[in-house]
Amino acid sequence: MQSDATRNFDKTASAKSNDGESNRNDLETLRREVNKLAQTVGDLTQNQISSARGQVSQALGAASDQLAQSAAATQDRLMTLEADLENYVRQKPLYSVLVALGVGFLLGKMS
Repeated sequence: MQSDATRNFDKTASAKSNDGESNRNDLETLRREVNKLAQTVGDLTQNQISSARGQVSQALGAASDQLAQSAAATQDRLMTLEADLENYVRQKPLYSVLVALGVGFLLGKMS
């Protein structure tokens, strides 16, 4: 027969063994939950990156379209200005030559 001390020791050892296994199970469960959480955070981050990339792409496309429209409008204005200047020079050739000489003289003095 076992003494009371031996029985108490066996119960304590058995309880510690169960506690250790319970702790291992809890730790494994915690580890799985942390992995799931990390996967979820990673998925959310990827979704946000994809969304941001799409928004940047749309903004760049809109800016590019607007720049192209501005460039076309500027080119049209320059062509109109050139045509107007050409007509002006044809209508007033002497005055145009005098203005050109004056501008040339001023630029020569500046440099």
